Amino acid sequence: LIVVASLLLSAAFALVFKSPQLLLLQGSAISGLFGVVMLISLLFSRPVIFYIARSIMTQHDPVRVASFNADWSIPQIRSFYRLMTLVWGSVTIAELVLHTVLVFHLPISTMLMLSPILSIAFIMPAAHWSMYILRKNRTVFAQLRKERGAAM
Repeated sequence: LIVVASLLLSAAFALVFKSPQLLLLQGSAISGLFGVVMLISLLFSRPVIFYIARSIMTQHDPVRVASFNADWSIPQIRSFYRLMTLVWGSVTIAELVLHTVLVFHLPISTMLMLSPILSIAFIMPAAHWSMYILRKNRTVFAQLRKERGAAM
C-alpha cells in the first residue's frame, strides 16, 4: 500500500510540477510525508511502525497477530516501537529538510549526483541503529514475553 501510494504521489508530482528542483524533491517529499505521518501517529494508541512491523512479522496469521498484539501490554515493547517511530520519522523529515535546502542552493547537475548519496547517508545509519537496538533488546523482549505468557 505504501509503495502504491508512493508511485501515485510521484506520478502526480511529475505532472503538476514542471520545476526541475521540485522534481528532484519528489522522493524526499514522499518519505518526508511518511515521516510526518509517523510522528503524528505517536499521538495515537499505537504508532504506525507497530502496524508495519505486525504486518511483516505475522504474515496475517491470526495466532501470530494475537501474540504480537499482546506484546503491546509490555511497557518496554511499547517504548521500543515509539522510539523507532520517533527516530524514523525524524530521520525522514531531516533528510527532506536538508535535501530541500541543497536543491535550491546547488546546481541541478550536482543534485542529480548527490540525491541518491544523500538518501543513503540518512537511511543506512538509521537502519544500522534500528538493527542494533533490536538485537540489543531481543533477549529482554523474549524474557518479557515468557513472563507475560506465564502470568496468563
